Amino acid sequence: MGVSVIERLGRDMAQFSQDEAGTEAWKRCGMEEIRCKADDGFFFGIGLFETIAINHGAAVLADLHIRRLAAGLRDLHIENRDYLKWTEGRGVREKCDLESWLKESAAAFLSELEGRPVWEKGVLKITVTEENLLFGTRENPYTDEQFREGLRLCFSPVYRNETSPFTYYKTLNCGDNIVVHRKTREMGYDEAVFVNTKGEICEGSVSNVFFTKGNEVVTPPATSGLLRGTIRSYLLDPEKKWTVHSKEKTRLEFREEVVRTEDLEKYTGMFITNSLMGIMPVQSLGRFRFPDRRAAEILREQYLRDTQACL
Repeated sequence: MGVSVIERLGRDMAQFSQDEAGTEAWKRCGMEEIRCKADDGFFFGIGLFETIAINHGAAVLADLHIRRLAAGLRDLHIENRDYLKWTEGRGVREKCDLESWLKESAAAFLSELEGRPVWEKGVLKITVTEENLLFGTRENPYTDEQFREGLRLCFSPVYRNETSPFTYYKTLNCGDNIVVHRKTREMGYDEAVFVNTKGEICEGSVSNVFFTKGNEVVTPPATSGLLRGTIRSYLLDPEKKWTVHSKEKTRLEFREEVVRTEDLEKYTGMFITNSLMGIMPVQSLGRFRFPDRRAAEILREQYLRDTQACL
């Protein structure tokens, strides 16, 4: 008798927990195994997490991560037990209190990491549910070699649900992303790109997507169904002035625009972003090829300068 889809899914999830989020990953970074209390986050995925790059002890773009995490906790009506205790005796809870609690808690955890390998270059993961506030670390899997070669992408066979509130935050209800990403890697690709129920390109399983033509940089709007990634927010910041260094200096012009598969022929470049990889050029998405790396290289160089300056 063949293996059912449900059985394969369960096997994939179990293998993922062993390979990427299990005890060995934590031990390599000198951390102990994490334990959590069973609550709605455990049973139903009603919880949030953030993965933040660590560079020489500093959490990169920490403010953007903390603001997004706090917004998600408010929107999904998750009131953490430790947060409620923290606010006791502080009077009426202000909007900034949640961000302050998260920052204080993360800073306390980071202070204990000095001397460990992840202090120099690693990943901090913050997970929040009603009953849990968990911190963990692991190695950053992305390399300079991947940037030099460019990534190979494919389309996901699973559609993104743009009507779900879980689509717009990093929630524990992310099985689609995890299983699709693992299957994509098994097929020899680096990442999969989701299309929503209306045929609009949204995001990657672990990334935001950008397409370029000349000095134009286009990314799907949040309404297509995607996580507003921290690097995406950094790039779309109207205060940024992205200049193409050439004989005649011209600016890269960013805009949000609905992108469909049939639109990809007109773009000559593509790159993807997330908090751990930063900015990575893409060599192909399915049958589409993207030979122009100029925008990705310019933006990555500036991003590395900016993050280094914050240390």
